[in-house]
Amino acid sequence: MIICEEKNINLPGFTIGLKIWNAKCPKPVLCLHGKMDNAASFDLLAPLFPARQFVAVDYPGTGFSSSYPAGIMPYWKNDAYLMLHLINALGWDSFDIVAHSLGSLLATVIAIARPKQVGRVIFLDILGPTVNFIEQRLNYFHHDVETYLSCNLEQRTLFADQTSAIQDRMKIGNISYQAAQALVSRGTIKNKDGWHWTFDKRLRCVSSTLPCEDELRGMFDAIETPVCLIRAKQGVAYPENIFHSRAQSIRDLTIHEVQGGHHVHMDNPIPIANIISQFIGC
Repeated sequence: MIICEEKNINLPGFTIGLKIWNAKCPKPVLCLHGKMDNAASFDLLAPLFPARQFVAVDYPGTGFSSSYPAGIMPYWKNDAYLMLHLINALGWDSFDIVAHSLGSLLATVIAIARPKQVGRVIFLDILGPTVNFIEQRLNYFHHDVETYLSCNLEQRTLFADQTSAIQDRMKIGNISYQAAQALVSRGTIKNKDGWHWTFDKRLRCVSSTLPCEDELRGMFDAIETPVCLIRAKQGVAYPENIFHSRAQSIRDLTIHEVQGGHHVHMDNPIPIANIISQFIGC
């Protein structure tokens, strides 16, 4: 029987929310979600692995985790370093990683920092930032600065009910109802005026912090563990020369292509689970 439990764990400066499937099973898998998603990103995938422990994390400012202090800009590398604290707190000697979107950058940092502990890494529809983030880095910098300085954490878009929030989320990134429902269930709350998202709005200020092409390829080159990329045919698009150059930077890379969009692991989890099972051996 698939058992999922909620857990909060205290790390330096933060309380981090976890969803844990099959906590007593061996060979844990660390699940890392995308930008402004939450641990529910793996609600539809993790139950397909009855013999493995899956641990999905809410990054600071998402899901059930605490946020960065007032005045501090969230930063994905800080999140990655915080995951190293989490791994120590959980007492893992070895583990695999399944990472979606922005989570792949965290997974890359973890794999580089802990090469003897990380067994295998799966990237879900991502091989680094899209090229426009790098080419327009300065424009994104100015946008992120102004967004950060003008951010009012108390001002929220209100929805009449969770269904309205689900429909709104479906328009962002073109995801299925079941995927949006999972993210909304963990990422919204009701007050006297209606429903609203709980994520830290400062998380929108990530674009200008993403690695440039040289740094990204250097990071990929430093990964010693085998990597599997599950690429969605209707997901993130790259110029072919950029994609192949990045792929060649990873010394042990397996690529699978599947039908679906960027959240294919939620929209159509069974074929994704089959590929992951073959790759990590479960």
